[in-house]
Amino acid sequence: MNKLAIIFNTCGISGEHPQQYVKAINSILDQDITDSKVIVSSCMNSRSAMEYVKKKVSRPVTFNLIQEPLPVNVTFNHSALKAKELFGDFEGYLYVDSGIEFTKKTDIFSLYQLLATDDYGMVAAQVDSDGGYFQWFNLGENHYDHTQNHQFFKNGNFDIPVGKTINLHCQIFSKAIMDAYGYLFPDIYASFCSESVFSFLCAAIRKKFVLSKDVIVTHLKSMDGPSSGFNPNSWLMQGKPTYDHPFLVDSVVELAKKGHEFGFGYEECQGIVMHNPDKYDGFFCNDERLKDYIRDNQFVGNLGLLNYDNIKIDTI
Repeated sequence: MNKLAIIFNTCGISGEHPQQYVKAINSILDQDITDSKVIVSSCMNSRSAMEYVKKKVSRPVTFNLIQEPLPVNVTFNHSALKAKELFGDFEGYLYVDSGIEFTKKTDIFSLYQLLATDDYGMVAAQVDSDGGYFQWFNLGENHYDHTQNHQFFKNGNFDIPVGKTINLHCQIFSKAIMDAYGYLFPDIYASFCSESVFSFLCAAIRKKFVLSKDVIVTHLKSMDGPSSGFNPNSWLMQGKPTYDHPFLVDSVVELAKKGHEFGFGYEECQGIVMHNPDKYDGFFCNDERLKDYIRDNQFVGNLGLLNYDNIKIDTI
């Protein structure tokens, strides 16, 4: 079986940065890991930009050029499914946002080694900006202060507690997530807060969510703009809450409330839907219905609202 599908996510809606893409992809191609594939998951980038990237990267990679505006949750899922279709099963699918660069050649292999223990549904690298560590754990003095991150690692790698999370920038989703839900990244969210459900996806299949003590990657914040096709700033200007910006569903909050009886929680840092701790044995949910709830309510494909096979794509 392949080790990793390494999926580099770009978006051209609010501007594109092909030279930086090349630099970042080459930092992936320089990694010391075998039996893995690199896929560029592009949403609405210009053909000229992607042809430039194809010409300039140090060796060939696969391009999945999505030709309609969709949330990155959807485009990442689509590229993961295409990778599986083209190359067979992978042990994990590494999400890499367009602002990420790897600094040590062993970074991805170190993340893979954690995945290979079979303890984890998700394995995340640390980032040097916009990690969400202040928001979720009150580490540092503000959102920009990462000086206290070392407190995570007093006992080694940090197992993220149920109901907590970090911002998604560089993270492996395991095959176990794909097998359980049919997709990787919950995609009923147009812009905000989808990371807040990650611990529940893991807990429902008796896996943990871990932050690596050894891997710290460089992150250029909002490289391609935040949720560019769905204008989160306009959503806020209409007086609508960040925690209920849905994609194709009526309300992500109402769907979250449906899962509360099974142990689900949502955006707990704002107190939106708090999980019931009685449903948990440490990191794992003891209500088997949680997995079915997540599969049937957190993915637009499973809700019958989007046919992934009909998403418009191009190749180069």
